[in-house]
Parts: sequence; structure tokens; C-alpha cells
Amino acid sequence: MTNTKKVDLVSIDLGNLTTIGVSADKEILIESRIKKYEGGIDLLSTNEIFEYENEKYIINDGKYENDILKFKKDNYLMLLYYTIAKCTDNNNVNLVTCIPASRYKSRKEEMEEFIKENNKKTVIIDGKKRTINICDGKIIPEGYSTKANQEVINQIQKNCETTVFDIGGLTTDLISFDNNMNIQEANSINLGLLNLYNSCREYINITYDLSLSLEQCKDIFEGKQNLMCGNFEYRRELIKKFIVNLINEVKASYPNLKNSNIILIGGGAEILSNVMKQLYPQTIVITDIRTQARDLYKVGEKIFNHK
Repeated sequence: MTNTKKVDLVSIDLGNLTTIGVSADKEILIESRIKKYEGGIDLLSTNEIFEYENEKYIINDGKYENDILKFKKDNYLMLLYYTIAKCTDNNNVNLVTCIPASRYKSRKEEMEEFIKENNKKTVIIDGKKRTINICDGKIIPEGYSTKANQEVINQIQKNCETTVFDIGGLTTDLISFDNNMNIQEANSINLGLLNLYNSCREYINITYDLSLSLEQCKDIFEGKQNLMCGNFEYRRELIKKFIVNLINEVKASYPNLKNSNIILIGGGAEILSNVMKQLYPQTIVITDIRTQARDLYKVGEKIFNHK
């Protein structure tokens, strides 16, 4: 009698600002930053401490690492295996993840090879030592999985082209589909939320003679932290400048958007939504940043025949 091991499906949307994992039973959302545990004051951290390959780390702490190719980041594997372990109790998984659509043809195989070379890692999470094995991994262009979201597809005008905007941390990725939802082209614009947060840091530090980090200014921008020495009324102006720059770049690359369905996804979708709807009333806005990971899971179900 053959003993077939059980393999769980996990989808991971690992970005420069957030990492999201989805399995059949769980969804995990963390910030895409990890700090090496060094004892001392780290003993007082309220964030989770976990172990990866015999080294301790603190989740949701430290600096953001930024790269268009996320698998090139030093913290990529730590974020990946932490999220997988949190998504499922099964140590054997099939993985579906994504790469910027503009890099899909040129770098997909490199990313697949990187995951194959690093398909087995040991972690200690929640007091349990586990060796996670990625049995198989599939790479999907960012934005492509939106076509698996039936709720969104039901809203678009049929027999028309569709353009998906994925507004992320470092870039805005655009992927266009023909009227049968086949990919036509993919581009990346080098503008994302990190540009907005960097503008926030520059303004606050110059205006109030401070030296705040990007992470602190991001929290101030999002209202998670207060600015004690002043106010942040300039926030609207920073958003306006960011939107104008992004829209100008988009118009130059996609002059026929008036004749296309438009779907906004990603962390910056909400910021851009009002302006895009004014310019293009047909715009569909998805503000839940977990959507792409959920849609990747649906694509994975078809690829791996998971039910």
C-alpha cells in the first residue's frame, strides 16, 4: 500500500511593505520587516520572536528592505518561511507566489530556481521546531490572479480590454488583458507608497528639525503615531503630488485607458481611488490588501488540483 504524504497549498504575496499568506484555513498579514534578535533590550520586545535556521529574529521590527525583485532581499526567505509556518500546521506545502509582471518573462526561471535551491528550512515558531518543505512552487505575474476573482470579473464590461493597477511599495505594476482576459503586456512604473512615505519623512524632518526614520514617518502618515511637536496638515499636499506624478506616468504608458476596464489593487489603491474614478468612472477599486494573496490561492487550486 502506497503512503501518500499530505501536501497543503499556501499562497504568499510578499511585498516590500507587507507580506500576506493564505491557506485553506488561515490568513496571515505581517509587515515585510524582520530584525535579528540580539538580546538585551530585545528581551522587552512585545513582537513575536521566532527562529530561522538557528538564528533568532523579531517579526514586524527593524528596517524595510526594498527591491523590485523581492526574492533578492536578505529577509525574503525568513519572511517566506515564517508566513508559511503560520498559515499551516503541515510541513509539506505547494507554494504559489508572484513576481512583478514586467519581470515575469526575464526573471521567473531565476526565482523558481532560487526557491528550489532553498526549498527546505527549519524554524521554531510558537515553541515548535519544524522543517518546512516546499514540494513545488509556481510563480505568477503580479496582477494576473485578479482574473480568478469572479466577484471582480462580474463587474467589468465584457468584450473589452482590462488593465490592472497594482500599487505597491516600490513600484506600480500594470498588466493589460485583451477582451478574453489573456495577457497583452506588462509594465512597472517606479513609483509606489515608499515614495510617498519618503516624502513624508523629508517634510517632517526638515520642517520640525527631526531625524525620524522611514518606519516612524510611515506610522505618522497612517495615523498610527502622533507628531508631538507639530501637526501634519501637509499630508494632503504630499498625496496630491504623488497622485499627479503617478497619473502622468500612467497616461504616458497607457493612452487608451478610457476604453479599458480598470481594476485598482494593492496597498495604494485606496489613496488613488477618488482621482482614478474621476478620470475613469469605470474604475473598480479593491482596497483589501489581502485580495491578491487570496486570488493567488484560487489560481493555485487550479494548478495543483487542490480542493
